[in-house]
Amino acid sequence: MEERKNKPIAKKQVGRFQISIWRREKIIPGDKEMFRPERKVEIVRACVQYSRFNRLTREFDRQHIWCSPMELRDLVQVLDTMNKEEGGESHE
Repeated sequence: MEERKNKPIAKKQVGRFQISIWRREKIIPGDKEMFRPERKVEIVRACVQYSRFNRLTREFDRQHIWCSPMELRDLVQVLDTMNKEEGGESHE
C-alpha cells in the first residue's frame, strides 16, 4: 500500500506534455460531540506537466499544473469547441 502512494495510477506522454493520474486516501477526523465518525475519502488528482530543454542551462524546465480529472475533461472540451469554431477537427 505504501508503494502505491508514490506512483501514479496512469501516465501518458505526447510531445512535451505528460499527464499522470494520482490517487490517495484522506482521513477526515470525526467529531464525538456531533456524533460524526472518522471517515476515509479517496482523492484523485491529475498532474499536467510541460517540459522543454533549456540549452543555456542544459537542463529541462518543467511546469506542473494540478487539477481534478473533471477539470482536465473540461479543458479538453474547451479545446475541442475552439477547434470546431476555427474549422478544425475534434479529438473526440
